[in-house]
Amino acid sequence: MALGLCAMAANAGGPNLEIESLVPTQVWATSTADLVIAGTLRNRGSEVLPPGAGRIRFFALSGLDYVSGDTSPKLPALSPGQSVTFVWRVRPVSSDARLAVALSLEQPNAPPTIRMIAIPHLQNPVTEDPVLVANACRARVDGLDATVENDRVRLRLLGGSLAVVSCRSGGGWRLVGAVFPLIRCVSAERGEVPWCETFQPETASAFATKDTAGVVLRGSIGTKWRATLRFTVRKGSSAIDEHLWLAAQKTLQVQCICFSPFHAGAGSFGMAASEAIPCSASGSNMVAACR
Repeated sequence: MALGLCAMAANAGGPNLEIESLVPTQVWATSTADLVIAGTLRNRGSEVLPPGAGRIRFFALSGLDYVSGDTSPKLPALSPGQSVTFVWRVRPVSSDARLAVALSLEQPNAPPTIRMIAIPHLQNPVTEDPVLVANACRARVDGLDATVENDRVRLRLLGGSLAVVSCRSGGGWRLVGAVFPLIRCVSAERGEVPWCETFQPETASAFATKDTAGVVLRGSIGTKWRATLRFTVRKGSSAIDEHLWLAAQKTLQVQCICFSPFHAGAGSFGMAASEAIPCSASGSNMVAACR
């Protein structure tokens, strides 16, 4: 999910180019290992885009060095509905650098279209899931690393900003996806659009009862919000409940609040969802059951 605004430069009745996606080929970067970024553009218009009629520029905004890939290629001819994908290889400058990249689409007589993303960065590789299966719901915390699990599903928070989800199958535990960023707030203040800010945890704690267990993260979203985020698992359920509490530090306008996106595919075996969970109010100005 992008951390910036994707504006579309459109010419009514002609070629209409948009940046369809800008993503790393893996959800997170590890230490200083190389990372591949893929950017896809598509002609959404009704006419053919002639070759060389547009150009893209790739930028390593923060914490990355270029390794390979043309950073300023011209676009080939694109028929209506056709897409083209470019790839770049980059390398983190250190094991704890904050990583961000951007892609700019430039066309004659149109403002640039820009897409920006942040990339989660782990100092160490994600370890294999412990083979033990919890008979009861349980949670544990080590600094900003935390785990909450039952006998069906396990959520591991890594550094408080990235989470990986594993499910239990006949062959044991299997990593099925990752969650990043945990929460985003997009500002609607003039002069700040399209920028948005992500959750930065400061403390983590765990709790457990007979039938539930959870992890609570407390921290901030930029300089304007205090935030509390809670993940809970329940006995006999594959659902992971997520609750968010926000307190604004000052009066401000908000465009949207984005809950945790789930990036599936990291070992996923296509398990079908079997629980239908409706949204329900759990307090004043709150909606729960974001699972």
